[in-house]
Amino acid sequence: MSFFRLILLLIGLFVILCGNVYASERLRIAVLPFEIGATGVPTDAAVGIADMLVTALVKTKIYDIVEREQLQKILSEQKFGMSGLVDPSTAVQIGKMLGIKKIITGKITQMGVTQSEIIFIRVATAKVSIDARIIDVETGIIESAETATGEETLTRISGDNLASLLQKEQLRGVQAGVASFDQSVYATASRKAVDSMVDKIMENIEHLGYVIAVEGNVILIDLTKAQGLQVGTRLQVVRMGKSIIHPVTKKVLGAGKEIIGNIEVTELESEWSKAKLLDSKGELKIGDRVSTKGIKRKKEDE
Repeated sequence: MSFFRLILLLIGLFVILCGNVYASERLRIAVLPFEIGATGVPTDAAVGIADMLVTALVKTKIYDIVEREQLQKILSEQKFGMSGLVDPSTAVQIGKMLGIKKIITGKITQMGVTQSEIIFIRVATAKVSIDARIIDVETGIIESAETATGEETLTRISGDNLASLLQKEQLRGVQAGVASFDQSVYATASRKAVDSMVDKIMENIEHLGYVIAVEGNVILIDLTKAQGLQVGTRLQVVRMGKSIIHPVTKKVLGAGKEIIGNIEVTELESEWSKAKLLDSKGELKIGDRVSTKGIKRKKEDE
C-alpha cells in the first residue's frame, strides 16, 4: 500500500470516528429585508425580494440561511425593526445573537416601467435594480457592495396601455402582499436581478477550508460539494499571517494572507476532495488554507 493510500485510509477512519468536528461547515448567513430606496415601489417588495434572495442562496446548497421567522423573533425581542437595519454595528449585534458569520443587507434602488411604440407594436419594460452589502459579523466590516439589475419586457398591439397594465400588477402586489407581488411581472424582473446578485455574492463571500494532506502534486482538502465545489473548480491555497489587532479597541480586524498556489479539484468525496497542484510559490503544507472566493455557481441547466 502506498503512503498516499494509507493517508486516505487514515482520513476516512478519522472522519468515521470523529464525525464532522473538523470538517468545513456551510457558511451561516442572514438576509435582512431590503430597504426601499426609490419612489413608487410596493411596500411588500422589500420582503418579497429578500425572500427571493434567500431562496436563491438556499438553492446553491452552499450556505445555511437563517429563517425569516427566527430573524423576526430576535429583532422583535431586541426592539429592532425588520427593515432599515443597515448600520454595520447593529447588524453585528444581531449576527452574534444568531450565531452567523455574514449578514446581507440591501436596498431596492429602482422599480419602474419604460414604454415605447414601434409601428403598431407597443413595448413596455419593467426594470428592477437592487444594491446589497455583505457585512462580516466578526469584524463589522462591509466586505463587498454590489449592484444588480433585471428587466422583463411585454409587447402588445397598439391600443393596450401596457404601462397601465404593469402599474396595476404593481398595485395588486401592494394590496395583496408578497404572494401577489410574486405573481406580478415585476417579480420576473426582480428574479433576474436576484439571480445576478447571487453570482456576485458567491464570488465575494470567502469560505476557508484546510489542506489536510499533501503528496507531490496531489492535494487533499476538507471542502466538498457543500461549499460549492465541482470537479474542475479552481481554488487558491493561502497561508495565514498574524492577526491584525486594533491597538486601542483590541478588536481583531483580520489577518494577513499570502497566496501560496493554485489547485484544481479532480475528485469529490463526502467529507473531503482531491485536487491537483497547478502552480505554487513554495511547498504546500498541511494546515494551509483553501479559499472559495471567486467560485462561480453552476447553473441548473448546465
